[in-house]
Amino acid sequence: MPSLNKNKIHQFLLLIVAFTIPTPPSSHATGYSVIILGLFWLFSGEWRTKIMRLKKNPMFFIFTGLYLLMIFGYFYSEDKPAAKFLLEKNTSLLFLPLIIFTSNRLQKREIHHIVFSFILGCLGATIWALSKAVYLFQSKGENYFFYNDLSNLAGIHSSYFSLFLCFSILFMVLYFIEQSKELSLVKIISIGGICLYFLFFMYLLASRMTFILVFLFSLLFFLYSLYKRGRLLKGIVLVTVTGIILFFSLGSLWNMKMRFYYLKYPESWEWKGAQTKNEWLNRKVHWGCYLESISKVNLLFGSGTGDSWTEVMPCFKRWDYAGYYSKLNAHNQYLEIMLRLGLLGLSLWVSSLLIPLWLSVKNKYSYYAMFLALFSICGFTETLLDRQHGAVFYSFFNAVFYSFYFSGKD
Repeated sequence: MPSLNKNKIHQFLLLIVAFTIPTPPSSHATGYSVIILGLFWLFSGEWRTKIMRLKKNPMFFIFTGLYLLMIFGYFYSEDKPAAKFLLEKNTSLLFLPLIIFTSNRLQKREIHHIVFSFILGCLGATIWALSKAVYLFQSKGENYFFYNDLSNLAGIHSSYFSLFLCFSILFMVLYFIEQSKELSLVKIISIGGICLYFLFFMYLLASRMTFILVFLFSLLFFLYSLYKRGRLLKGIVLVTVTGIILFFSLGSLWNMKMRFYYLKYPESWEWKGAQTKNEWLNRKVHWGCYLESISKVNLLFGSGTGDSWTEVMPCFKRWDYAGYYSKLNAHNQYLEIMLRLGLLGLSLWVSSLLIPLWLSVKNKYSYYAMFLALFSICGFTETLLDRQHGAVFYSFFNAVFYSFYFSGKD
């Protein structure tokens, strides 16, 4: 098969993977698309070239090191079924970087196409969820327009759905800043319309962290853009006024107001077992139990890939915490990795985020820096790699961005 045709097929399959990331796991669309991409890579040959490309990409071994450590952690886990299930959900951490790092380097225009394919998938997922919510309201009088009720209609947890939409909006904001002089009026209106629609959907999902980040990052992007044009003072005034308006606007939105209200719910609210409405107190107990469990396991290697729940369960039970009954994970990627894989695992994970983030900021690679910063921050409130959505999203775009910006041309 001619090399040009191979490249076009590879690029097309990357577009399909990106498009299917926001689909429900029950459809297996993401899994099938990754398998097809893997099979094409496997039968495309050129193994000597692929090996040479890996040798030129030492970051590949850092990116995949966490998964290799998870395999090692399987052998000293007591809960082998849980460890195996986690390994299955995270196979993309190994195979997607392997496929993308050993394939031909993508061009900037192709990177844009891949991300916009993902955005198109998100658009389809939001329309599908809203359509089902409208149908259920009209046919049964049931309200599925908010939070997890809405996201479940698309088969995506609200935290991941909000993360996807936040990334999409921020990418389009950066794309507009970078390409504004070359974009037609139709494209500008389309990008602006999709951003506003996604922002409205994020409001319905009521995810606090991503809702704050999408505004904060956007304001910083525009401030930096004005700084480069020598209009820093004007930018500071504009960002300050906009920030104040947004702050008071968020306080008047019922859905977000209720979500933030639970953060300041009086701590004197009686603990009746299971859970309090004060989310600060919930997190204090939740993360406190994980820190207590971390102190009891091997500091270097952790408890094992599948044993985090086994370790934290006694503390949850002692507090009669809701997490005991619903088997909640850490809701913090760093604590989860520390408990499972110890300092070794945490070091690999933090390195895989901070090294490329530092390189991206240093070289002013805004798209990649935004992606890494967004994922790193969201990792403080969610265990993002515990679901296929988070694992594929991270491993795919991390490999795509890094291979474009830092992999040398053949």
